[in-house]
Formats: sequence, structure tokens, C-alpha cells
Amino acid sequence: MSIRRTLVHALLCATLLPVAVRAAPLPDAIVGDWSTKEEKSVLRIERDGATFTAAIQRLKVPDGPSGTPKLDHMNPDSSLRTRPVKGLVILRDLRYDGDGIWSGGRIYDPESGNTYRCKVELEGPDRLRVRGFIGIALVGRTEIWRRAGKGAGISP
Repeated sequence: MSIRRTLVHALLCATLLPVAVRAAPLPDAIVGDWSTKEEKSVLRIERDGATFTAAIQRLKVPDGPSGTPKLDHMNPDSSLRTRPVKGLVILRDLRYDGDGIWSGGRIYDPESGNTYRCKVELEGPDRLRVRGFIGIALVGRTEIWRRAGKGAGISP
């Protein structure tokens, strides 16, 4: 093989390698357990047909001041204020858009009782950028969730 042909092959490989490395994640890349900001809770993201949901699996402080399980006391629907926070589905209807982005979902904040539109971006295998917003994505709040390990320091 000539030196020229070898150089062309090397250049072609060097050009295509970054494209192969940056391949978009699969839709199920977010499935699993994630620790929220300050490790207040661990959420489990699961596929539900064509969408994704997340439920609270563990809480850093699982009980309220009286020693009973934390309840959804801030819910705007008074009939739901007695349900436990642990096990609560807080993220619904998230759809994979491609290129490591999921959108179209709704996320519920049990600390405020508010529900927001939601967009999620996978920033690496163990880092998830979660944006809750009202109306347009410019008006909202972003949290970074990290993939949870078994020793996340959060009560089972």
C-alpha cells in the first residue's frame, strides 16, 4: 500500500472517529435510579410504553417531624395530601426526541405542590440535566441528577 493511500485512510479514520464516539444515546439511556440535588431523594426512571416516568424510591429524610412517613401535604388537590411521598410518581409523559434529549413531560415538585413542564438532557452516562419550567424553557429551574449507586446515603 502506498504512503499516500495510508495517509488518506488515517485521515478518514481520524475524521469519522469523533462522529462514532459522539453517537446519540438510546432512548432507554435514562432508565435507572438517579439522585436528586443534594441527594434529597432517589428517583427511578422507567419506560412506560413510548414515554418515561419517574417515582421516588428513597428519601434522605423519610419521615416527617412526628416520625410518620412524609406526606404530599403541599398538593393543590386536598384529597391527595395524605398520600406518602415515597413511591410518588413525580415525572410523567417524557418522550425521547433524539440526540440525548427527552421533552414533553410534566414534573411535580412535592415540596411546593407545583407541576411544571419538563425537559431532560443526558450529559453523560451518569449525569442528567432536568429542567422544569412554566410556558417556555427560558423561565424555569434546572437541576443536575446523578446516577445513584447503592451507597447513595439515602434511606431505603
